[in-house]
This record gives sequence, structure tokens and C-alpha cells, in this order.
Amino acid sequence: MKKLFCLSLFVLSLTQPSQVFSGPSAEYLDYNVVRTLLVTTKISNGLRFDVITPQTLPFEDLPQKRNYEAAWYSDELLVVRAVKTGKLLHAQTLKSSSIMFLEGFNSKKLSDDYVVLREHSGGASCCMIIHAFQTKPKFKKILEHNNKNFDMTEVIQGEHTIELHKEPFFSVGSSAELKYNASIYNLKENDWE
Repeated sequence: MKKLFCLSLFVLSLTQPSQVFSGPSAEYLDYNVVRTLLVTTKISNGLRFDVITPQTLPFEDLPQKRNYEAAWYSDELLVVRAVKTGKLLHAQTLKSSSIMFLEGFNSKKLSDDYVVLREHSGGASCCMIIHAFQTKPKFKKILEHNNKNFDMTEVIQGEHTIELHKEPFFSVGSSAELKYNASIYNLKENDWE
């Protein structure tokens, strides 16, 4: 009898309408609105790195009467071009609008032969994504690394090195706490030290 009751409840739940909200749907976004895009540029060794992000001003979506942010259009882009010729060398979408170029400071300054970007996705996914590019002698993307839930503020460790979280996670004692497993990535060697 108990099984029949549970089965009846399950079937009844399938017949009842329900709503689930997980963010804006593409069908509710008005693509006719003017969206101001911000461009942050870094030039290194004759290469221009443009990070394009939307200005995050809320606007009203009339059918749903909700405010959506301009960032929800997924307009975040990285575009790399040669300054002299304008030739497109690299383009990719980014995962957040919280993006910054990392250079280091004092004795931990990054060489001009490399450009490192940090994205912070925020929210429940709360991840740091590190992008590293070589600009000299030849342009190439070296690394895209998800730094998981660890927010390192000093990623740059020297002219050719960055500090990242490297799997596996380590637990501390018998608790379930995660410990940052710091590892040095050598950009010049394109490998972990």
C-alpha cells in the first residue's frame, strides 16, 4: 500500500506544472538593445590583447518584469592581434566579466614575453581561470587552467613562473577541509616544476 501511495504521488507530481529558474533564457533577452562594451587593452611585444566585456547595467525585460544584467549576453571576449598588421592571431569567449591582466610586482614581475589573464567566475561556481600566452619569439597560448575554488592573489611568482593549484586535493587530518596544493608552472618550459 505504501509503495502504491508513493507511486501515485510521483505520477501526480509529473502531471503538475512547475517552474524552474536558473537565469535568463535566450528567448527572453532583447537583442535589439544597445549594450555598451568596455575594452581593456594590453600591448606586449607588438601584440594587442583586447578583453571585451559588457557594461553591467541592469535593464528591464518586459515580459517577465525582471531586471537582467548586460553580462548575461555572454559578450565577454579575448581578441589578440598583431599591432602592425592588424592580423587576428587568437580569439576566444571568456567565462566571466571579472577579468584582469596580471603582471606581478617588484622581484616577482612577469617577463614581457608573457601575458597572463585571470578570470573570476564568481557565484556558486566561484572559480579562478588563468590564461597564459607567450608573445615572443612567437605567439602561442600556453595554458588555460581552472584554479578551482582557490583564490590566490599572487599568481605571478617570477619572470617565467606562476603559482597555481594542482590536483589532487589534499584533506587536512580527518576533516573534509581542502588544502591549497600550490605548484609552480614554468611558462618558459611549458611544464610544472
